[in-house]
Amino acid sequence: MKPNLVVFCLDPKLGDEVGKLVASQLDMFYLNTTELFKFDHIPHTMEEFLENGGERKFRTMECGTISYASSFFNTAIFVDSGVVKSAKNISKLQNTCYFLYVKLAPAFARKKLCGAVYDNKTIKKFYCVTERQLCVRAEKMKQIADITVNGTRKSALKVSADLIRAMQNSLA
Repeated sequence: MKPNLVVFCLDPKLGDEVGKLVASQLDMFYLNTTELFKFDHIPHTMEEFLENGGERKFRTMECGTISYASSFFNTAIFVDSGVVKSAKNISKLQNTCYFLYVKLAPAFARKKLCGAVYDNKTIKKFYCVTERQLCVRAEKMKQIADITVNGTRKSALKVSADLIRAMQNSLA
């Protein structure tokens, strides 16, 4: 088995919670690549990067964070669903990571994303993408996932338990 896990989810809040729970239950380290990106670029903010260069520039810069994260060992890594837009990012992660996909219906995910509270309009626009964009991301995640579990209307605890059970079954 590869030394790391990647958790994908259309809802970053749920994905982050699931990633933390899986890491804790499997005695692994935990890393959220968006939070690492923010930390690595202090004093600049994610909002500044998005306002000055748009999502495309942010995604290009994010490649460095993904590359760094892929070098870790025994780590559960949560990545924003937009990461799947870059074949380069996926390629870097595939070398060292087992992919866990928390599947959500795109319409359900969009409702959650657009109803969430964000620091500002720029960040909201970044996360609250169209249902069509979410469908494209979901399809890409489905294609590369080693394990997929349904997360629609489930708690993070239930989803993490489902993921761990599915991993155990795949190894048996």
